This record gives sequence, C-alpha cells and structure tokens, in this order.
Amino acid sequence: MNTKRPHRHTYATLRELSERIFGRSPEGPALRRVKTVANDHYDDCDAQQIAVIETIREELAISETDGFPGGAALEEFRSEMRPELFIQAGAPIPWLEENRPAWASRRCDQDRHAEDDDVSDAAVMSWRSEPVSIPLARYYGRWRDDGHFESARLMLDLRQNVTSRDPRIAFERHGYKLVKGETRVVDGEDHYEISVDEAVRLARALLLLADVARGTADTIADRKPVTVVEEAS
Repeated sequence: MNTKRPHRHTYATLRELSERIFGRSPEGPALRRVKTVANDHYDDCDAQQIAVIETIREELAISETDGFPGGAALEEFRSEMRPELFIQAGAPIPWLEENRPAWASRRCDQDRHAEDDDVSDAAVMSWRSEPVSIPLARYYGRWRDDGHFESARLMLDLRQNVTSRDPRIAFERHGYKLVKGETRVVDGEDHYEISVDEAVRLARALLLLADVARGTADTIADRKPVTVVEEAS
C-alpha cells in the first residue's frame, strides 16, 4: 500500500515535471488548469501523479500546431530548444561547451556561483583548470584517520567566466585551524583573483624578494616579460 502523501505543486514544479516527461510545458490558462488538477484531493502520491501527467498530456495535445501551415517547422524549433530549456543531470551545459579554452578541465567547470546555489545563469558560470597545490608548512595540516598527514596548501588555478574575454589566475589557502580547541576546515581563505599580467608582475616580485632573502642574483626575475605586441614586432 502506498502511503506517500501527495505533493503541493507550484507552477515551477509542474513545468519541471512536464519538461522532464514531454520536453515542454503548457503555459497560461492551460498551466493553471493543470495546477488546479494537481492540487485537488488525492489519497496518495501515485494517484496524484497519474492525474497530473494525464492532464498535462491533454493540455499539450490541445495546443498541437501540426494542423496548420508552418506548424511542423515550429515544432522542430521547439525540439531544438528543449535540451537548453531543461538540461538533464550530468549533461553538457551549452554555455560551458561553447568557446571552451584548451586549458579548461570539464570536471572543474563551475555551473553556479556558490556550491549551495539553486539558481544560476551564464554570467556566474566559469571554466577552470586543474588546480596546482603548493604545501604550506607554517599553517595547520591534519593527521587523517588512515595515519597520513594532509598539509595545508596554497591552491592556484586558471579560471574564466563564460561571459569574459580574458582568463584570471586565482589562489587561496586551504587547510585547518583550531577554534576553542576544535579543528575546523579552512576552505578558500585569503582568496585573490588577478589578471595574467598582474600574475607576471607578482611572480617577478616574489623572485626578487627571494633573491634578496638568499643573497643571490637570479636573472630570471630581472628580465622584463615580452608582450605579444613586442614579440610580433
């Protein structure tokens, strides 16, 4: 016996259900009629689901366009848009596939601004490279249950928003800290994002400081980086 209680449907959940099953959703008065059926009284979730799906099917059948000139072409266009209107879990996201940089790793793609966000758009999506990690000895790491020691680290990667022209270099600190005797994760503290030109200047400054600290003279830091324009000339 099914004891799962019926859902309280909204327009958004009905659109999602319809797009998942039929590839498109009724709108306007048709969707309002579906919502009325969806939120009627039902003994269980299965009975509600059957009634809702059948009503959606009927409403979509009413709006078929194949019976007049141009209807077939319009339906073909609808079919072209379906993959972008409802992107299946794990499917490629069109905005991230278009103009993908050679350095970008698909498994590192960011499809939302923050991990817990349930809304997104192209402006917050970004390509990212596989990160580079540098161990940090003077920040807390942690002994793991398997006996291994996990060091604190500085993580760096290339990243570029899909709406941006140029990539940036990002770096941040990861590791652990003690707060009132409790171990807490440090996940992305001291975060910076800089342009590639700024990264070159920073790298030169770091090498010069290292030369001063060690009493050496490394010509790598003394050389001015050649720009694309200078190289071409």
